[in-house]
Amino acid sequence: TSNAAAGVRAQMRKLAAILAARDWELLYSCVLLVQFECAEHIAATIEPASSSAGNERATGREAAGSAAAGADEALPDSRLAEKRDEEVLQCTLRAYAGYRRWLEELSGVFAHENSHPCRAHLACLIMAQRGREWRESQHTPSLKQAGLSAFRAAAVLRPAVEQALQRHVRRAEASVLSQGGFSAESGRLMQQLIDLECMLCEMDVRDDHLTVEQRGVQFTQDHLRQSLLEPLRRVWQKHSRSWFCGVKIDPQDEQLYVSNKHRRARALIDERERG
Repeated sequence: TSNAAAGVRAQMRKLAAILAARDWELLYSCVLLVQFECAEHIAATIEPASSSAGNERATGREAAGSAAAGADEALPDSRLAEKRDEEVLQCTLRAYAGYRRWLEELSGVFAHENSHPCRAHLACLIMAQRGREWRESQHTPSLKQAGLSAFRAAAVLRPAVEQALQRHVRRAEASVLSQGGFSAESGRLMQQLIDLECMLCEMDVRDDHLTVEQRGVQFTQDHLRQSLLEPLRRVWQKHSRSWFCGVKIDPQDEQLYVSNKHRRARALIDERERG
């Protein structure tokens, strides 16, 4: 019930305040480890969708699962690979939504509470440490930032998941650019790209706090940008240059849809190249 959940939450906050007052740095390290282990556990639920067909069907699913596997076998190899990659995307989005709810709940346990001094709240102690590091370089992330970078490293940039997302982005790009997002297929793919970009933008947090002592954690922000975010943003740039209000822009007329600022910049570049 809601009363029982509130009682458990109050007990958790009380215990968190005691631990933070005793040794907040040790508590902070433990919370970071829990975040990464949770992200790893959730990432394992995405993995089966991106495994090979033989491994998927060898798990001994019941009648409904066997029927679905038989239907998959009837698909061409290219369509089957496309279907698997789309399943990976959907599983990743669902997994991230659940992880984000858990992360919000976890952060709330250590958040500030008016009835207690700040030295009893891990979030306040972290904020104070971040303030001390502000003038030089910050190596202490908030709990939310650390949790997002943990999911990024453990789940989204896991090779099987990352490669499936990259392939799906390339397929969706071809459909969106050719049909403008106004057919049933390209519209669905465009929405998937929007959902994926929203998730990736939330994960685009600094990770210069990570250390080699943290198991399995590595610098992944630049990797995320180069691997997934930049290709997605190129899709939107190409789409904005090739479509306008559902109408395909003739290549000869593309310059008419460029702002004066960008048109002047392009003219300067062309002039320098001719010079």
